[in-house]
Amino acid sequence: MILFIGTEQAGFFISEVAKAKQIPIRITGLVTSLKNIQNLALQEKYDFIVINIDMLTDSSKEIAETINNIHISTTSRIIILAQGYGTNSEIVQELCSVGITNFLTSNNLSKIKEQLETALNGIDDISFTKEHSPNQIPLSPKPLNPNNNYKTIAVVGSVGRIGTTTQCIQMVKYLNIQNKKACYIEMNPNGYLELLKEFYDEGVTIDEQLGKITYQNVDMFYKKDKISDILKLGYDYYIYDFGIYRPDDFALISFLEKNIKFVVCGTKPNELLYMQQALQVFYDNDVNYIFSFSPESEHEDVLALMEEKAEYTYFATFTPDLFFYSSNGNPVWNRVFKHETQQPVNEVPEKRKNYFWGRKRK
Repeated sequence: MILFIGTEQAGFFISEVAKAKQIPIRITGLVTSLKNIQNLALQEKYDFIVINIDMLTDSSKEIAETINNIHISTTSRIIILAQGYGTNSEIVQELCSVGITNFLTSNNLSKIKEQLETALNGIDDISFTKEHSPNQIPLSPKPLNPNNNYKTIAVVGSVGRIGTTTQCIQMVKYLNIQNKKACYIEMNPNGYLELLKEFYDEGVTIDEQLGKITYQNVDMFYKKDKISDILKLGYDYYIYDFGIYRPDDFALISFLEKNIKFVVCGTKPNELLYMQQALQVFYDNDVNYIFSFSPESEHEDVLALMEEKAEYTYFATFTPDLFFYSSNGNPVWNRVFKHETQQPVNEVPEKRKNYFWGRKRK
């Protein structure tokens, strides 16, 4: 499916090509806000996103940064409608510098349709790649953290198949959109990254020595013995996936020493049993709780049951593809990362509360 962010008049030829190729198309109409463009692009999963930059009045740098945020957060091919712009124009240079390789620039109807066909066939336009785009004006590179002023995030699932890895990757995607440099570290024996490396060829970059895999603009690490080296790479956030909580085989001290901690849990009867187990261990610590696959109709009851932990309880949005970031998740992650420094640390209540295992749900 094609998302065209622009008016029907500007994108009439896109509709014609889409119809001929039997590709569904959604046209947004006039959108002049960069924030709205980003939200529209990330609301659903599209095969192609075409953005008409002529309707924007922001600076070239601001436009490029927003489109780069979309680019690193989705698997969609980004296509820029920029009729009359040359390869030397500032906005084209800025967009080339963040890896955009498909532009619709011709004022000739036949030619611009050819440019669109090239993009829809998944082919980069070589005249707009980094190597062939002259006089680039690159975005300022994000500085490293020379003072190791980074934060560590630990995530563990209370039970298997609860979406722990999905939430980790979604955090990385969200933080990258916020212009933070974040990465994922596999701290569990599941071997997900080894499988990804084995079965995915296209779009995967591998550094065997460091144990690094980059896929869909997410940097992921799987060699635990390289963590000391990884922590020197200048990321703002290091997100550790501890897998499933198992009482007899869990690195509790390592988990608790991280700056921010999450337990991913669910509300089904069998999931609540494991939630009880996790709460008994983590209750007295500054831990956040993310509920996956929880119907909205249950949210109020869950918050009531969580009592004083309700303030640090979050509900994940539906995410069928862990590498696709939906802007629907913004309210959740905005709360998480706005709230993080306000958590009470190691507060011990006078009397332990009895949560799911002590009270029946309505």
